[in-house]
Amino acid sequence: MIEEHILSWASGKVGANFTQIDKAFGGKNNKAFHLQCDKGQFFLKQYFSYSDSDGSRFKRECEFYTLLNKHDIRDVATLVASDQRYGVALFSHISGKSIEFCSSDDILQSADFIRRINVPAICLSAKNIEYARGGLSSPMLFLDDINGRLRILNELESDKDIYDELKVYLNEDVKPLVEVLKSRWKGFFASDNKFEQVLSPSDFGFHNVLRGQHLYFFDFEYAGWDSAEKLVTDFFCQPRYQIDGALMPNFIEAAFPKPTRQKLLGNCRKLVDLATVKWALIFLNEFKSNDMKRRVFSGEQDCDDYLRRQLEKSKRKLFEVEV
Repeated sequence: MIEEHILSWASGKVGANFTQIDKAFGGKNNKAFHLQCDKGQFFLKQYFSYSDSDGSRFKRECEFYTLLNKHDIRDVATLVASDQRYGVALFSHISGKSIEFCSSDDILQSADFIRRINVPAICLSAKNIEYARGGLSSPMLFLDDINGRLRILNELESDKDIYDELKVYLNEDVKPLVEVLKSRWKGFFASDNKFEQVLSPSDFGFHNVLRGQHLYFFDFEYAGWDSAEKLVTDFFCQPRYQIDGALMPNFIEAAFPKPTRQKLLGNCRKLVDLATVKWALIFLNEFKSNDMKRRVFSGEQDCDDYLRRQLEKSKRKLFEVEV
């Protein structure tokens, strides 16, 4: 449950003692709790941190919420208070349920959210917002990101058999596929032209959306300035939901009403298969010890079984790429 000093801090911020405390389930990186008192309902998030760089997830999210709250973006929670000493943030409660099925209207609502957070007034006041964590600003960086993930995973050492299976999969399935995709758009990936930057929630998808009176968006731990190409391809490749790629032009038109949107669409179509490979590799992050520590922190118990499930998920995701 919540440590006493954190609960005392939260009570002080709302000016009341909490009468009901419930653990929130679903998050894989942090601890979260629903709190209730006579002042209303709140959501407390305790961020896992094993290094200064990982602690930036707390800073990024709080700054992004502060920016959106300042400009009256109402489909996100209100940041009530935060404290970097404890790595905690207190938010207003959002009444809603996880998305089970996403409709074309949901996709357009999501696109409109991106449009509204990128209006000139918000962009001007976001000059001090950092680049998104894991942001990709050119075709070459998309490819470098994949190769970097492959290198890190291949360098992992363990006496567990599952790690041997991992390396066979990486070298016999993933690497050859990346080479095929690279050769398909050889000139494009050789270019170091920079993509246009937009304000991005990062990790943007229906896994970070609640359905209430309308859609509510959350989880901005990696938010910042990033390419529209990464935002769009992440959204359409996120593995938890099957989103029809035929709706990509509609999403782009609604989110980025600019003359350059046709170029953006062309870039995204070249990158979408590589983004699918990236998501297949993201499933394997838990093979790295620090990422598994986050899972244990949030409640995961059977680590070996979890790794095997993640490897199978990765294989299924990779199978979606058409060659």
